[in-house]
Amino acid sequence: MASKRRKLFIVSLMVIVVIATLPTLLGYNIVIPTSEMMNDKVNGRLPKRKTGDTLQLFRSYDFSDGKWAAYLVVAADDRADIHPKLAGRTCWKTTDIAVLKEMQQRWTFKINSDADIATVTSTFYLIRDGVVVFDSGIVADSGTQGIQMREYGWMQPTDKQAVMDVLTKFKAVKWPVVFI
Repeated sequence: MASKRRKLFIVSLMVIVVIATLPTLLGYNIVIPTSEMMNDKVNGRLPKRKTGDTLQLFRSYDFSDGKWAAYLVVAADDRADIHPKLAGRTCWKTTDIAVLKEMQQRWTFKINSDADIATVTSTFYLIRDGVVVFDSGIVADSGTQGIQMREYGWMQPTDKQAVMDVLTKFKAVKWPVVFI
């Protein structure tokens, strides 16, 4: 009798493991932004700019101070159009300071505060010491890249390769649930 219960327990445990990992095996993660997001601190280092200006969004961040991470969270409705190098996963991450510094230098955007793209559903997060310090909508399609922010509207990169060059250096997150 004990042997039968043990087998049933093991089979039940295996079913639970398969169910819990199936979304991850298929490339899906559940991403939960639980970081201490205080409205006056998220995107708090952004300078005042106007339409037509160019902006290096991350210029004021010191990536050598603290523990940094950047995440790309691809929304389900963006998966069909996502750049092929980012296909197959919903969550991408880097903690590589060299990649973050490359992003800091190369991601320069032209502000178009008169334009908004209502269909931007994927998200980009920059985290320092476990707290989100920057977030925005992001488009990382094969043909279009850019960032959507309430502060500036739609912004396209001045270097069309820069956004993808950096994002393709992120690593796929394989945990089924990701807390940001």
